[in-house]
Amino acid sequence: MRRAATQLSPLTGVDDQIARIGEQHQRFKYARQLSGITREFYEVAAEVSGLSLDELVRTVYNLEQLLIRWIQKEKLAHRSRIGDDDTGAWDGSDADQDD
Repeated sequence: MRRAATQLSPLTGVDDQIARIGEQHQRFKYARQLSGITREFYEVAAEVSGLSLDELVRTVYNLEQLLIRWIQKEKLAHRSRIGDDDTGAWDGSDADQDD
């Protein structure tokens, strides 16, 4: 058993090859950037929502930007709480509080 364990080589560089959640997500600021199935999806969503294609794309883009800023803010707040907390654990109980 010991010999088999020593013959195993660690996987180096594997983390660099793993796609994280949202990493491959494309954001579109303008309707002219849409193509293929993505454009079809946005066209149907625009029709159902009563928005023009341009309005929908811009609205989705703006919402994504707001979410990105909120996530960054929460991460910073969490990091600052780690220094104040013995456990360093964040239970998310204050995530929806306004500052």
